[in-house]
Amino acid sequence: MRQRHPQEKIAGVYFLQLPNGFIKIGSSQHIHRRIAALQAVHVEDLQLVAVQPAAKPARVEAWFHRLFTASRIRYEIFEISRDQIREAIERYRFTAGEA
Repeated sequence: MRQRHPQEKIAGVYFLQLPNGFIKIGSSQHIHRRIAALQAVHVEDLQLVAVQPAAKPARVEAWFHRLFTASRIRYEIFEISRDQIREAIERYRFTAGEA
């Protein structure tokens, strides 16, 4: 994944690894700003695993949430692997396009 400038506006879905290893799947019109806000309230580092750009982030986020329903821990938190994330993004790009 290409490194982006923190001020660069990217709308889409983000996959963020929490200190406990779980993954938060969220969406934002400005992903890097959202992650900075989340990091501000966490003592430990959060790690950006992947980003799926989207014109309608909330709809695409819902698509990923449905895909991982069986792995949901609570709300937007899932117990999924990096491989599952990569495969899900590939599946989204191949089958759903802009959901």
